[in-house]
Amino acid sequence: MNLPAAGLGLAIATSLGWAGLDLTRKYLVGKMSSLALLFWLTLGSLPFFAAWYWLRGGSSLREGYWPAAIASILLNVVANLCFFESFKRAPLSLTIPLLSLTPVFATLFAIPLLSEVPSAWRWLGIVLVVAGAVMLHSSATRANGGEGGYRRYLSGTLLMTATALMWAATISFDKRAMEASNEPTHGLILLSGVAASTLLVLAFRRQLSAVAEVRRAPAVLAVALAVGSFALGTQLAALKLVSVSVVETLKRAVGNASAVAAGAVLFGESINPRGILAVVLMAAGAALVMLAR
Repeated sequence: MNLPAAGLGLAIATSLGWAGLDLTRKYLVGKMSSLALLFWLTLGSLPFFAAWYWLRGGSSLREGYWPAAIASILLNVVANLCFFESFKRAPLSLTIPLLSLTPVFATLFAIPLLSEVPSAWRWLGIVLVVAGAVMLHSSATRANGGEGGYRRYLSGTLLMTATALMWAATISFDKRAMEASNEPTHGLILLSGVAASTLLVLAFRRQLSAVAEVRRAPAVLAVALAVGSFALGTQLAALKLVSVSVVETLKRAVGNASAVAAGAVLFGESINPRGILAVVLMAAGAALVMLAR
C-alpha cells in the first residue's frame, strides 16, 4: 500500500491528538456534567474552525451534503455523551481499547448494507478484536471495587461499546459530507450542530445552569479545546489524502497504548499482563479488519 507522506503524517498527528484529548476528557468528566462538557468542547473549538474557514475562503455546499452532515451531528451528540459517561464509570485503560470495536462494527454493517463480505483475514481480525475485548473485560475482576465496582465497570464498558458502534458510522458520514464540502466548512457545521443540540437538551431539561461548571477547571478545558481542534482538523485533512482504514488503525493503536500507559501513570490504574495482552490483540485485530483485503 503506497501512502502519501503528507497523509501518513496527518494520520499520525491526529492519532496523537485524539490520545491527548482522551486524557484531558478523562480529567474533565470528574469536574462537570457530560452535557456541559460536550457543550464547551464543541463551542470552544468553533473559533479555530471559523478562522480556518475564513482563511480557506469559505466553501459552497454541494448536493448530498446535508443528509450526511445531519446524521453525523446526531450520532456525535449521543456517542459523545455515552463516551463521557463511560469515563465516569470505568478506568481509562479498560474503556479506550474498546474503541477497537469501531472497525469491526463498520465491517459488519457493510455485509447487509453494501453486500461486502469480509475476507478470511478480516474475519480473523474480528475474532481477535472480540477475543481481546472479552479478555480485557475479564481482567477487571470483582476484586476491583467488589460487586458494586464490577457492575459499575460493566456499565462503563457497555457504554463505550455503544460509542464504538455509533462512531463506526460517523466517520463514514464525515467522509461523505466532505465530498460535498471541505474540511473547515464541515468541521464548522458539525461543531455548531453538536453545540446547538447540546444546548437544546440542557434547556429542555432545565439544566442551563450546568454550563457554569466550566469554572471548576478552566485551564484544563482550554488545553482540551486546543488539542481537540488539532485532532479534528488533522483528521478531516487526513481523510482527504488517505483511507478511513489507515486513519482508524493508527488512532486505535496509539489510543490503546496511551490509555494503558496514562491510566497507570496519571490515574493510578492497575496494569496486569492479561490486560496488556488483550489490548495488543485488539490493536492487531483492528489492523487486520481495516487493512486486510
